[in-house]
Amino acid sequence: MYDFKQDKIISFPTLTLIGEAAKGDFCTGVLCSSLWKLWDTFGEPPMDTEALFYAIQSLSFGKPVVFFRVEEEGFSLSEYELCLNSLDKAIPNNSPLGALFLPKVGTGEIIEHSLEICIVHAGILIMNDKDFFDYLAA
Repeated sequence: MYDFKQDKIISFPTLTLIGEAAKGDFCTGVLCSSLWKLWDTFGEPPMDTEALFYAIQSLSFGKPVVFFRVEEEGFSLSEYELCLNSLDKAIPNNSPLGALFLPKVGTGEIIEHSLEICIVHAGILIMNDKDFFDYLAA
């Protein structure tokens, strides 16, 4: 549930995405409750990004997201680790992790770390078919 007066989520499962963006702080989770906040904070989506497009879809359905910016989607593995390690601080109080999505990431260590976080928070890890295949084939 979202409290518009206080601009915060109250007991609502949060979708968290990690991906590339044109601007904004690196490795810092930002709660976005509107398309305007996402656009103002992260700018126009870079050409090959997937994460921002999924964030836009979620926001279009009225579901706030926590977005972390990394330099290069799917490749900035040390930044992904930093984002995952700071995930607890980025999720609003009293708001469970609903889902975690890291498009273009099929690296074993990152996927396994993400799964551990999802298990602890009773959330789900969302993967596309290409990333799942990369994870299994590694």
